[in-house]
Amino acid sequence: MFGLEYLENYVGEITFFERLRSIMEFSLVIKRSAGNGLLVHTPNPSFNSHRQLLIPLLLEKHEGRSKPWLDGKRKAQREAELLSQTLGIGLLEHIRNTLLDASEGKQRASQVGHTDYDMNYVYSTVQGVQALQAKLQATEDEDEQRALEEDITGKILQFYLCGIYTEVDQLLPKVVDHIRNGLDSKMIPKDRIRSTLREITDMIKGTRRMDMDHDTAHLWRIMFDSGAGVSKHVLWLAARDAEQAMRLRCSGGSSVLSTQATAPSMSAGVSSTSTVQQALGPGDGGL
Repeated sequence: MFGLEYLENYVGEITFFERLRSIMEFSLVIKRSAGNGLLVHTPNPSFNSHRQLLIPLLLEKHEGRSKPWLDGKRKAQREAELLSQTLGIGLLEHIRNTLLDASEGKQRASQVGHTDYDMNYVYSTVQGVQALQAKLQATEDEDEQRALEEDITGKILQFYLCGIYTEVDQLLPKVVDHIRNGLDSKMIPKDRIRSTLREITDMIKGTRRMDMDHDTAHLWRIMFDSGAGVSKHVLWLAARDAEQAMRLRCSGGSSVLSTQATAPSMSAGVSSTSTVQQALGPGDGGL
């Protein structure tokens, strides 16, 4: 769904989903804590340079072995194209910008020494999802149910994306250090280190972006709307109230409404709730 398998060439293995259960368990501490801004410190994401294709081959290029690098570059470009078809498409530009900053000697403020998850954010997300689920169970209107399902799905996907971004921000400095250490050990000048980082960023920039399929594009829009603070349920309620008001005006002020007004139907798209449940998988805990 997020194309994490295509990120290994750039940042190594993403283990956010493996740690998701423990993150959710830590969020329960908030219920018994009066403190604010509580953070949970989890172990640093593991960076294994031997599992990555791109960086070791790039180092080989500087030793005069260009064919392995060219073969690896083609493979990495293809995987970047595949990543652009997933919900993780924004990670490509994020990685490129971070490496570009590193090539210019800049350090992003978000890159700290450990992976911190704001437990207030985690717990507020859980509470928000639970509140929406309660509304979903209480209504029998299919359009309202669909709006609530999209809000629930959007919150969960946005939570996942934030966790993945946090981990990527932890791994990228290790990638940069690995490149620098590798080139330093070969007595390669610093300007070559900068050019090496730029070569990776240019490769990402030049990668062809591919169209998402219908289901993925629908989920991306739901996730994007959630991140922008757009609630489909709030929009549905507003549309319902506007229609009720219009009917009252048209009837001269006398109530001719049925007991349940019909708000404009929302596009079903894909089954949002079932998609998220499939992404969670059995035993992953969920929100």
